Amino acid sequence: MTGIKEIREKFNKRNASLMPNLEDFNQMFRQYADGLLHANESIFPPGHPLYNREKSFSLLKEANDKLLKENLELKKQLEKSEKKSSGSSF
Repeated sequence: MTGIKEIREKFNKRNASLMPNLEDFNQMFRQYADGLLHANESIFPPGHPLYNREKSFSLLKEANDKLLKENLELKKQLEKSEKKSSGSSF
């Protein structure tokens, strides 16, 4: 009976020392799996110097496209107003 108690105590001590390592491994594995599932979002991982630059390029491109569309709309409105003003002066 005393042998079993000693074995249990040793097992509990080892278990207590292994649990933090297993939790670290679990967290690392989850981050790795999450990276695999969301790999197409960005080539660079968060924290990489080019991660923010890549995001800023896409944001600038979107803003540029919106401005080009808005500029085209304003040009059309300007042409319409010029035609109306030139037609009324005759």
